Amino acid sequence: MRVHRLAAVLIVLLLACTSVAAAFKIPPPPRTLVSDFADILSPAFESKLESILLEFEQKTANQIAVATFPSLEGDNLEDSSIRIAEAWKPGKIERDNGVLLLVFRDDRAIRIEVGYGLEAVLTDALSQSIIRDDIIPSFRQGQFEEGILAGVTAIAEATEGSDAATVADDDDMVDRIPLGIKVLAFLIIFILLRMIPWPFWLGVGLGSSRGRHYRGGFGGFRGFGGGRFGGGGASGRW
Repeated sequence: MRVHRLAAVLIVLLLACTSVAAAFKIPPPPRTLVSDFADILSPAFESKLESILLEFEQKTANQIAVATFPSLEGDNLEDSSIRIAEAWKPGKIERDNGVLLLVFRDDRAIRIEVGYGLEAVLTDALSQSIIRDDIIPSFRQGQFEEGILAGVTAIAEATEGSDAATVADDDDMVDRIPLGIKVLAFLIIFILLRMIPWPFWLGVGLGSSRGRHYRGGFGGFRGFGGGRFGGGGASGRW
């Protein structure tokens, strides 16, 4: 009897270890807004979509990220997607204005995760509608690029005018400075350049370049900003 009990315990432990080993592993936060881990998108489309999402972020400060994965590796869709959102944290930390569109190829599963700041405009019902009406019809025809582009377009239209969509880019802040102040600043800089010898400015330039820190990756993407998620969004399968 004791042998049978020990065997049963060992089997349970083995199954538990197997389950942990098969758990979905979340990749580190990517350096792009489009991450095709499932290899279902062409390089040309990835580049095009990356440009679209970067332009949208610069226009609204909202971040929409797209990621495809081979499978859930046996895990639950909603659990895995919220774990990805919490690990990557798209959106601004003060606005929570990030959205994740996730595709799991082998499980034929789709999930839209919505940050706290956008839940009022990109509701669960609207997210469900986008998956059902904009994404799934193309996916069922094997047209992943068309479906993802349609989904991203619908998400962008829903979130563009939200309260969280407040442009906070440095270039936009410069554009809002009155012309008179810009002219005055230019004159002050011009006078200083004429009055102070050039070796001084050369030393300042070298010193500032040594201490400079860059954010984010390449192609204009500055990295995710620490947005929070609470499980808002929707799921679907094709």
